[in-house]
Amino acid sequence: MTNAHHTLTRFNRPDGLRDLIRATVPPEWRTGPILGIAPHTDVLVAKAVTDGSALELALRPGHGPRRVRLGLRRLIPRRTYRATGAIAPTVVADESGEGIIEVDLEIALNADRR
Repeated sequence: MTNAHHTLTRFNRPDGLRDLIRATVPPEWRTGPILGIAPHTDVLVAKAVTDGSALELALRPGHGPRRVRLGLRRLIPRRTYRATGAIAPTVVADESGEGIIEVDLEIALNADRR
């Protein structure tokens, strides 16, 4: 239990544990875009945060470099979104507020080894 609390304090936001217990999250997290589909084990999601209108993702390859298709949800129907880091520079949400992007995942090497 202590290790879990230590992890929460290192990787969580201020008052995150309290909000988790009280089931309180910012309204942006309930309404903003989300990553809905990602191929399990091919994509490791290190970060997925929305501010209510944009989605910031940090992805790592699970089985080496590869191109993957990701499904986005809770987009505004028929709106065009900029997709920085994706193969196509934009994605258009369909009638149900979903969109598909393709991303090339590469292994990030830490060149700063001291």
